[in-house]
Amino acid sequence: MILRLGEDGRPVVEEPADLKRFKVVVEGRPAIEAARARLGPLGEMPDAETAWIGAGALADLVGGDAGWRAGFAAMLEKVKPFGWYDETTGRIKAHVEWVD
Repeated sequence: MILRLGEDGRPVVEEPADLKRFKVVVEGRPAIEAARARLGPLGEMPDAETAWIGAGALADLVGGDAGWRAGFAAMLEKVKPFGWYDETTGRIKAHVEWVD
């Protein structure tokens, strides 16, 4: 699954059925402050390589059916022991990829 932060400032989820990987793609190589602004209330970007995305906000953006939501919940449980999901904040860790 890819959370794409486009140059138009609108976050879009691509490949939502791919629950085996997750990353944030920032288009246009803006300054990190601009990328953080594009991310907005969906999460936070503590540095240029890492983002923490709200699981609930991501699920709402996808708008998946009950089957997708069950798979998403299973993914969160699977990655939690490895530090990729923080249950206390409800956020998922993602690599950030910067593209032209």
